[in-house]
Amino acid sequence: MQWLLCVPLVFTAEACWHDLRRREIPDGIPLRIAAAGLLACGISFHSVSIQDALLGMLIGFVCVLPFSWRGGLVGAI
Repeated sequence: MQWLLCVPLVFTAEACWHDLRRREIPDGIPLRIAAAGLLACGISFHSVSIQDALLGMLIGFVCVLPFSWRGGLVGAI
């Protein structure tokens, strides 16, 4: 099961690659990261329950939503 630790590392490396090349991270990468996290919860890879993981995703979504409505974080740097 230790190979599962490589999954978020690969997705993060892919996000960094896209960000460095185009200064944009495709929408599919965060979706794959979220799916991998939920899968890890589902197979009991760690002690976080599915309900806690979904609650964390909901809180993160609500926190980012106002920035998305105003055009996101494009050009912040």
